[in-house]
Amino acid sequence: MVSIRQSKQITSLEEFRRRVPNEETALRLLEAMVWQNGRFCPRCGGAETRSIRGPRPGLYECCACRRQFRATTRTPLHGTKLPIRRWLEAIYLTLMSSKGVSSVVLARQIGIDQASAWKIAHAIRLLMRPPAEEHLTGTVEIDTVAVAGDPKKRNIRRYGPVGKHIYNPPGRGSEAPTTLVAIEKTQANVTTSTRAGRVRVAAIDSLSAAHIGPILSGMVDSGTVLHSDDDTAFRKLGASFSGHETVVHSDQEFARGDVHINTVEGFNSTIRRAYLGVWHYWSEEHGQRYMEELAFRAGQREVVRKTRKVRGKVKMRSISEPRPVLDQMRELFAHAVGREMRRTETWSVIEIDRSTPAAQVTTRRGSSLKQQKADDHIPF
Repeated sequence: MVSIRQSKQITSLEEFRRRVPNEETALRLLEAMVWQNGRFCPRCGGAETRSIRGPRPGLYECCACRRQFRATTRTPLHGTKLPIRRWLEAIYLTLMSSKGVSSVVLARQIGIDQASAWKIAHAIRLLMRPPAEEHLTGTVEIDTVAVAGDPKKRNIRRYGPVGKHIYNPPGRGSEAPTTLVAIEKTQANVTTSTRAGRVRVAAIDSLSAAHIGPILSGMVDSGTVLHSDDDTAFRKLGASFSGHETVVHSDQEFARGDVHINTVEGFNSTIRRAYLGVWHYWSEEHGQRYMEELAFRAGQREVVRKTRKVRGKVKMRSISEPRPVLDQMRELFAHAVGREMRRTETWSVIEIDRSTPAAQVTTRRGSSLKQQKADDHIPF
């Protein structure tokens, strides 16, 4: 058993493999992540379960519905034939990367083929999707970003050499898919570390207020204060929230006190760099999951205010550090049950949303104290 506080010591894949040396340890770690509040049936939600002895480790049976299950049942890992240890290594590499890992590199690092690594990567991105009922609060910055490949290359493929002379309007005039981005402002404390603000992303088909309004309401709580640019649609939507402040970029106004959208614009730059430098291309069909991976990673940071000396003067600066990897994994698997991903006949992937009953509160006698101790220690 290792304390969660000691998880900060895991700073390399070699160290992670030393802590998870075999498949049995990987399975016990996965069970601790998936069943953080006690083991339950993923089909009926029953808490009365029993272990089944046999050649398949980690197999259980529900005493209510009499169906068998494992920690991978009705999760993105459902039906996997790969070792659980490979999955955890892939998750570790994904979480510890700054902007993501391509399927080609991931396959090379964990020793599988590229097609399997591509499917694993999308399953991990599905785990990163935030619950629909969790809304952003406090002060939220909003903006839109359009990400796509080089239009000149697309035109050359479509029209031949003459395509490089075709004019491509920038920004909203382009045909690039547009995404709505909302980020909570991080209020860093001078003496203690502060969790970075959460990020929400959603693909949009139109830039009108009528189309963006319901999507924004599904991401942001109505009691928040919005910060945005002077977009017409955002000005109309601001009345639906507790407050709305804008900065006018056309007048060279980029910050007015604490009012700015620098945080969300910095995240938009990260999206563009990851698109060009890591994946190079993603289709509109799967683009939402790529965005959700970047959004999850942006929220897995701790912002600390530290002092430094510059020319004899003491100044404060904010340092952003990633959270311990096991803490990130716990959050990753907190809502894993009910989300499935399967291969299609064309070797793509499809999401399956299972309406799973909520897990019952631990009802077995003596399990409450045991579970409380299990929350402080993760088995290795």
